Amino acid sequence: MAEYPLQGWIAGVQTLSDKKVVVTQHTGPTSYTQITPGTAPAQPTGGDSITAQALGLKFIEAVMVCGDSSGKYGGYAFQPPVNTSGNPAGQGAAATKVPLQWVVSATGAEVAGAVNLSTFQLTLVVVGF
Repeated sequence: MAEYPLQGWIAGVQTLSDKKVVVTQHTGPTSYTQITPGTAPAQPTGGDSITAQALGLKFIEAVMVCGDSSGKYGGYAFQPPVNTSGNPAGQGAAATKVPLQWVVSATGAEVAGAVNLSTFQLTLVVVGF
């Protein structure tokens, strides 16, 4: 998986108050693994993921999924819980990695396991610091 910050943004990142906003195109995995729900407050496992480091951030606070350009796939981002272990003091819901679930836009169903998504890119808007 690769991240491609959109051109026209200085280094792909803009600052909004004390937060950074990154708009990126996230390439899917070569073999997708379906999401397995976690038991609260644990996050789900499987799926795909986006890391703060790949975006030039230390922590991710929110991810908005805008879908892929073909219209075939969309997705969901599982936001970090408020008390994520390792959060910097006073930062609430922040994580170094956020799970993504890919879905088929026409049906809303999760993409089947082992599907190659490496030729598709979800556009993501990521807020972090």
